[in-house]
Amino acid sequence: MVLGEVLLSIVLVVFCGAIYAANRPCAVLPKAEITVTVCLAVIISMLAIFSVRSIYFGTDTLNYSWAFGSYCKSSYINGFRYTSSHVVDFFLINLMMLGTCMPGLLTFAWPALITFVLLCMNGSISRKLYFIALLFISVVGLEMTTNALRQGISTAFIMVALSYWDRSKLISAAAATLAVATHSSAFLFIAVFFLASFSWRSFFLGFSAAIGLTLALLTMAKHINLLLAIANVSFLKSFLFEISHYLLLSGEELVRVLAMATVLGTIAAPWSVQRSLFEWESLLQKPGYNLALKLAMTCIPFAFVPYFGYRFIYGVYPAILWYTLSSVRPQTIERAFFYIFLANVTISLAWAFGSSHMRELPFF
Repeated sequence: MVLGEVLLSIVLVVFCGAIYAANRPCAVLPKAEITVTVCLAVIISMLAIFSVRSIYFGTDTLNYSWAFGSYCKSSYINGFRYTSSHVVDFFLINLMMLGTCMPGLLTFAWPALITFVLLCMNGSISRKLYFIALLFISVVGLEMTTNALRQGISTAFIMVALSYWDRSKLISAAAATLAVATHSSAFLFIAVFFLASFSWRSFFLGFSAAIGLTLALLTMAKHINLLLAIANVSFLKSFLFEISHYLLLSGEELVRVLAMATVLGTIAAPWSVQRSLFEWESLLQKPGYNLALKLAMTCIPFAFVPYFGYRFIYGVYPAILWYTLSSVRPQTIERAFFYIFLANVTISLAWAFGSSHMRELPFF
């Protein structure tokens, strides 16, 4: 059974859940009840199926399975580059396993940990369920829960930090610290979110400088040792290693195109539920949607960079999704949800069936 067939099975479960909810007697907000039921069906189905998937599905899964096994035995595998962030990640995963430290539970504990952290975000439970379900069914969520282990955990903590920024700077700072501790590349994404919080003029100036920095990194990617020698600060050295490591890798063209399509589909969803010019103007004035637009713009140049490009989009898309959902009026949130859901499912299926690698890779 390959990923495409698994996704079709999940869609079928979700469809049955929606029919069940639609036929239940409900006097208040039937659309909201159906949407919550769909979200629960997606999340529970994904966690259940991913918990029994093969460790050979996703290159990083196999590597981290071996590394986590050695962590449990307090030993180290030759050839695997351990960093302090690996130790933090493995500690949190083991915590999710209630201290049993069983490598066989990795495929469950990994997405379960991401889900648990995302549920700690600041917001209503329904909004968090909408967000998690849409993220998990997207190309980005599928990668975070099957391949990009450390980045997935780090991104979850970044989302907690962003959601608490207006309410508690202390909680936000603590979550951001955990994000950096679990994956040092979080520095880059935190900087991007900080840049997006400025006015459009300041954002464009900073964005132009960021493009120049990216081109410089691409030029100097062959001189990693020189970069690491210059960076005497340990956390900066780790950060430069992560970025340079990604820049040197090659990736499948299709997944970058589809990751960018996921961003555009999410950004366009609020426009599809607006009924008048006044509502469109009101949408553009909302701070959350402006943040989402700026973050989406930062993805455009990275969409042309092999491997690192879609790794960057993976780190930014969850925030785009969160801020887009927050900008939609409560009266139209269910319609916006189903537009994004349909777009993400379609794109994920296009990846699962359109990629020769994904068609050949057994899921179980």
